[in-house]
Amino acid sequence: MKQPFLIIGAAKSATTSIYHYLKQHEAIFMPPERTILEFLDYDTPDTEAFRESYFKGHGDESVMGTKIAAGLCFSSIAPRLHAQFPEAKLIVSLRNPIERTYSHWWMRYEKGSEPLPFYDAMSRNFDRLKQGRQITIENLRDPELEDWPYLEQGHYAKHLKDYLEYFPRERLKVVLFDDFKNDPVGTIQGIFRFVGVDPEMPIRQEPPRMAGMGPMGRILHRAGRLSGLIHLTTPELRARIRRLFVSLQDKRPNIAPDVRSELLAHFRPHNEELQELLGRDLSHWNR
Repeated sequence: MKQPFLIIGAAKSATTSIYHYLKQHEAIFMPPERTILEFLDYDTPDTEAFRESYFKGHGDESVMGTKIAAGLCFSSIAPRLHAQFPEAKLIVSLRNPIERTYSHWWMRYEKGSEPLPFYDAMSRNFDRLKQGRQITIENLRDPELEDWPYLEQGHYAKHLKDYLEYFPRERLKVVLFDDFKNDPVGTIQGIFRFVGVDPEMPIRQEPPRMAGMGPMGRILHRAGRLSGLIHLTTPELRARIRRLFVSLQDKRPNIAPDVRSELLAHFRPHNEELQELLGRDLSHWNR
């Protein structure tokens, strides 16, 4: 079986949008998006059986790829991915970690899976990290998990270095959320080149994916009906539905200045380490 490319994160950094853009290419096969826990459920020592099961439905496409949500931020995933796909190419999208953290909290808060206001949720994270306690992958299976690991998912340099112990640098493609936002087509064409398909194939621009769905979206989400309704529509109608829900979103409250200052101080050394690793100016993340 062909060696695939893997979109591994970071969460809330346009990875879902990138997935849907790449899926448009006629030379790329992509199975449904899967969470990190779903990957673990598929994982087996029988490598060939795993690949056939994970990429069930592939045809004559020249390239295969998949998205493994939150795969970047757990170091124990890197060796397991390498065991299954030793020649894989990795795609990572990174966002200003404060914006990423806030967006992640907001999504879970909107869905009702995070009961705490932003400051309280961050305080809980800070307290846990000061105690040296880490959230593991297996912790995510616990439906009662309260202290979701928002902050450490923004420690990008550490996570990339974990992967670089198993995958060479030339098989790692890092894109920045801001670049994708400002030039989605150009960014996707760069990824097309990276994975080895025609970068000039026309693609339609996707509307923003839903991060928070507002009060009406919450009702439908909790009723379990939204995904089913959208699945039955055409791509054009799905795009219109997404734009409708984006327009109905609640206005997110601003991050309080003192909380932002605390987050800036926390992420600054991690951003500087990432800047050195990538050779890219990220000073705007520290303001």
